[in-house]
Amino acid sequence: DDKTTHPGLTDEIVDFYNFSSQTKLTDEEKEWIVLGSINEDTPPRWINHFYDPIYNEGWKAENLGNVSPLTLSIFSKTLLNINTETVSSKNWAHNEALQAKYANYWGNRTWENAIRRYVAGDKMFAYQTLGDILHILEDATVPDHTRNDTHAHEGTLVTQDGGSPYEDYGKYFTRTNLHIAEDLKKEDKQPIVLNSLDAYFDSLANYSNRYFFSENTINSEKYSEPKILREDNNYGYGIDKENIEFPLFRIKRVYNKEKFKIETIYSLNDGSSNNQVLPAYFSRLSREAVLNGAGVIE
Repeated sequence: DDKTTHPGLTDEIVDFYNFSSQTKLTDEEKEWIVLGSINEDTPPRWINHFYDPIYNEGWKAENLGNVSPLTLSIFSKTLLNINTETVSSKNWAHNEALQAKYANYWGNRTWENAIRRYVAGDKMFAYQTLGDILHILEDATVPDHTRNDTHAHEGTLVTQDGGSPYEDYGKYFTRTNLHIAEDLKKEDKQPIVLNSLDAYFDSLANYSNRYFFSENTINSEKYSEPKILREDNNYGYGIDKENIEFPLFRIKRVYNKEKFKIETIYSLNDGSSNNQVLPAYFSRLSREAVLNGAGVIE
């Protein structure tokens, strides 16, 4: 959520950077960065916030309930997107020609423009744009964004999609109740430093794509990972990059009155308060967002 989760994660990223670096960001600079992370979701910028690292592509209008990709694509080009071009978030972070067309929608917030404006002395613009970059990197830790799962919450009654259980869960985390930076500091963790911005996109997108499902890509033939190691009566399990087992999905058995049989449904959420899947996802993915985001600032 652009009003809760994104500013919360961005706040944690700045705090962790400040814990780890001799050069500190000021409170004012932090607020500029947080503002950018909020405004990056100015409609329709978010149409360029997808990056599937397996197929090296952006949003493909897939997995929106009973709406076909062709229909959704036509609808998008007609009513949502101010351009005919839709690119991956990794491309979007650098694509000045495309972002210039969004002049009335928060404008050119590319990595390159941020650097130019910083050198020219416009620190506020530069730090706000850093917030935009952190936003789309945070999106790369969301499996829906890296497995081309459209997850549009609006219009659910028409599409029968239901949105993203992971994002529904994540929207309750805010600047007030997130404490990831403090936890990482206690564990003596350091920001992950890579050699380019694109390397961060690739690293985060591959992590969320390969180790986690989105609601509509559980057991999808399109992706060979994550692997399901075992199942019990309640959950299917996989392993994270530390080889620690965690629940990948909830197993529900529902009686189909029309077919007169019990059907097995795999889902990230069963609506119960003790679901183990979504907390297991968020605890891992949010940490990666903070570890890598602080490295980008570094």
